[in-house]
Amino acid sequence: MIYASSFGQVERQLIKEIENSPGDYLKTFNQNSSFSDYAFRMFGNEQYIVREDKRNNGLAKLYLLVGSAGPSLVFDDEESHYAVPALSFDGSFMYVSKSDSSKKNKKGKINLSIALYKRTRKGWKKATKADQLSIEGYNFTHPFLKDDTYLYFSSDQPGGYGGMDIYRMDITTPKSVPENLGPVVNSKKNDLFPFIDQGVLYFSSNGHSNNTGYDLFSIAIEEEDQKIQPLEMLNSPKDDFGYAEYDNTVYFSSNREKAMSDDIFLFDKNRYIPPKKEISGFINSEEGVVGNALIMIQNPDQSILAAAYSDDKGYFKFSFENQQLENKKMQVIKEGFDNLSLALINPMNENIAMKSNSSFSVRKDMAEVVENNTVPTFSSVKKEDIKKKIIKTAVKRTQKQLPQSLTSPKTQKYNVIVGSFNTERNAKKFIGNKPWEILLSKGNYRVSALSTDSSNLARNELKKIRQEIKDAWLLIQ
Repeated sequence: MIYASSFGQVERQLIKEIENSPGDYLKTFNQNSSFSDYAFRMFGNEQYIVREDKRNNGLAKLYLLVGSAGPSLVFDDEESHYAVPALSFDGSFMYVSKSDSSKKNKKGKINLSIALYKRTRKGWKKATKADQLSIEGYNFTHPFLKDDTYLYFSSDQPGGYGGMDIYRMDITTPKSVPENLGPVVNSKKNDLFPFIDQGVLYFSSNGHSNNTGYDLFSIAIEEEDQKIQPLEMLNSPKDDFGYAEYDNTVYFSSNREKAMSDDIFLFDKNRYIPPKKEISGFINSEEGVVGNALIMIQNPDQSILAAAYSDDKGYFKFSFENQQLENKKMQVIKEGFDNLSLALINPMNENIAMKSNSSFSVRKDMAEVVENNTVPTFSSVKKEDIKKKIIKTAVKRTQKQLPQSLTSPKTQKYNVIVGSFNTERNAKKFIGNKPWEILLSKGNYRVSALSTDSSNLARNELKKIRQEIKDAWLLIQ
């Protein structure tokens, strides 16, 4: 969002960042222990966490959260490591990362594999070697199952781009071969804990990170123009990893300040307000306050991002959401003064000084200035006309960054998606006798339980369906 105002609170720095307190949207999980807790997962009514307990020789163990009774071990094998689970839609089978034993290899580490377990009346049936995804001497871990079709996981098997890479494999195809997600996702270091929600891959990496530890990242894997985005609202100077999201609540782990070890944190997306950046200050000169000065924020290509006038006290203010200001410039124009061009850098004093210039000439009409993105010395065009033209041009040139409410209205279709498949046959098999429809979107066969023009109706239906199908999501067309 971009908006300009001539009124606001006076502060000392030109560029200010305003954000709400993390305490409003970030909480610690009530099941955290004094040991390392991570990889929260939810499947139907079942909730799982992984805990590395020193009482278990430092091996990770998978726990099922059972109300007030506390966590209970899923597997009671004392010699093996059990970590991140991935369950099928119906909960009949589970992929889990595990070790064959606590025995270490020549490098002093325990090799991990991904094993398939089947649910029985007596519990989970132990996997056989044939059900395991493994190569001797290498690691396979952090499984995530998408639509009962693709198994995503991390591995340091040969042929990757760095340490641990993220792969996917079609489990519906016999003798399927793992597919590396490529160099955009995978770095030269470790890329771990894949999790997919509504076509977006979330993962942890110490190769894409600017610090020495792990940070959280996302990428829209179904888009043509794929770009890694850091999750700035979650990342800290410490390690942040193990992203999972259910009903607009994000679960992730971190050893940040106040954490006992690795603790699980809850991030409430409904309560989070993105930080705003403000540019505000005063226009002055040797003679005093400079009112009615034109201030423009310009992109690197000289297009106008926003514009406003200083008030009778010389004050001006711009507010931005989701904008990088480091590569922008501020132009200040006023009759009788030299034009000012300032690069927006921090720190900058909020008091902007203009130099008087009694000899000026009218060189360009302001309408031409706005259309061609050139900077004038002075113009006699009325203030109201200038402002209308500038704001209109700014919106036109920055459409892609503006919310839909600022652009022309567009009819949208809201589809409640309950499954995605690579073949129409699998989609029809999933539907059975239910009155659901199949949509072909970006090469996948999506199963839609509802298609409507009403966003409220779609979101209410999505909430109901997620009581049974936790991975249901909203496709907006």
